Amino acid sequence: ETSGTMSGGGNTVLRGRMGRSVAMTTDSLTPGEIDRIENRVRDLESRVRSLRERAVVLENTIESRSRDVKTWSVDINKLKFDVKSLSEQEPVLKDQVIQQEKKVKEVEPDKKKVKELTHTFETAKKEMEKEEESVKKMEEKVSEVQEEIQKIVGGKTKEAKRKLEEVTKNAEKVSAKIIKLGVEVKTAERNAKKSKDQIENLKSEVEEFQNRMIKLDEERKEILKSSEDTHAEFEKVEKELEELQKVLNEKKTELSSVLKKEGELKAQRQEQERVVKTLETQIKDLTAHISSEENKRKKLSLHKIPRKSNDEQLEIFPDEELANVNIPQLQYNEDTLLNKISQQSPNLKVLEEYESKLLLLTEREKELTDVTDKRNEMRTWHDNIRKSRLNEFIAGFTIITDKLKEMYQMITLGGDAELELVDSLDPFTDGIVFSVRPPKKSWKNISNLSGGEKTLSSLALVFALHYYKPTPLYVMDEIDAALDFKNVSIVGNYIKERTKNAQFIIISLRTNMFELADKLVGIYKVENCTHSMTITPSIYRSNFFQSVPTT
Repeated sequence: ETSGTMSGGGNTVLRGRMGRSVAMTTDSLTPGEIDRIENRVRDLESRVRSLRERAVVLENTIESRSRDVKTWSVDINKLKFDVKSLSEQEPVLKDQVIQQEKKVKEVEPDKKKVKELTHTFETAKKEMEKEEESVKKMEEKVSEVQEEIQKIVGGKTKEAKRKLEEVTKNAEKVSAKIIKLGVEVKTAERNAKKSKDQIENLKSEVEEFQNRMIKLDEERKEILKSSEDTHAEFEKVEKELEELQKVLNEKKTELSSVLKKEGELKAQRQEQERVVKTLETQIKDLTAHISSEENKRKKLSLHKIPRKSNDEQLEIFPDEELANVNIPQLQYNEDTLLNKISQQSPNLKVLEEYESKLLLLTEREKELTDVTDKRNEMRTWHDNIRKSRLNEFIAGFTIITDKLKEMYQMITLGGDAELELVDSLDPFTDGIVFSVRPPKKSWKNISNLSGGEKTLSSLALVFALHYYKPTPLYVMDEIDAALDFKNVSIVGNYIKERTKNAQFIIISLRTNMFELADKLVGIYKVENCTHSMTITPSIYRSNFFQSVPTT
């Protein structure tokens, strides 16, 4: 056997159930098919979840790109306005340049006038010599006029050239900026087109997954229907089990009463045996006495006394015999016999009482035999129940041990855990030893582990027990307090994805744990008053997907 005991025979061990009387349903889905369907549902849910996360990321990207496009549109409009204003200023500036060029041409010295002035100067030179002071003044005035002309003409030309260069540079910058913005606009349009294509693809994927979710919901309803049938059968079996438990309790009560009655009958039998032994002793004594008296009586012989002439004559003993006779002894024997005869009055009812006691003894022996048979039957039944309990415990213990090893290896990524029986022949006496080997460490008892290692070991055992026989409700208070970020994520995702047939109420302060909740209850304090708020993330997710625009 699994416990180490060698024995023969036996039937197939039923695994995964605590009671042997649980009915096996053949008209519903097999556990393998249910596991495959559950795995398929989990895979599809994980894919839908990943696609939803991807859709959220893409939506965020689209929103950011949309914001960028809006910003770029505003910048483009500004630049277009600047280009328009500069374009409007361009002909004005060109006119100004033309006018300045005309002014420059007008300001250039005329040769004819110069000749006239030279002739006048030559003719007047003589007069100027005469009037040197007036000539000098005139020359100074002429030089001043020429300087002013040069200042006016040269300054305006430089200013016009400078403005022309600035306008040209600004126009080049504006054109380069327009080209750059055109490229950015084309890039933004291309990205927007890509985003629209991605949105269309996501919408088609969402529609496809919605259809698949509808199909999965129908499958889930069918599975729920079959599970309801199974639950009804399970309740029926539970009722039968309760009835059998009642019968078992009645049988136990009956067994205790039978054992009590057996003890009373044993005491009565012992008393009757003692009485019978006493009577047998008395009967033996009386029988021996009767036999001795009979022997004595048989030894007595009648002697014929000859009679002659009606005269009685006594037997004449020889002198030798008379000499050997002990007269006092004979007298003593005679007195003794007379006393016994006088004391003994034969009680003939003793035999009748003996017969009645013998009949009573026979009845008591029959009752004792019946009680012994019932006791043996109940003892056999009790032994079978104990053996069945041991076999079912060993079967469940083996499954839980294997699942514990798997769970601990999954959580710790390389550790190992083991459940061992202290006494394999009687596991209900000394209990179980829980040994753990953390990654890259030696085997230790769970009591010698650190806080985080104890938490992981306990959670692995809880998950293994949940796999063997799920409990509908779990309450866990800050199980992640001693865990690091990685282990919190592993435990949280396992609870989220694997335990679909139970309700977990987890008190946690770790973000990567409570962000995975189906319902999030937050407790906060305002003005010395405690308040609570419940959030259903699934509603926000569904509202988000419903708010996605369709084309």
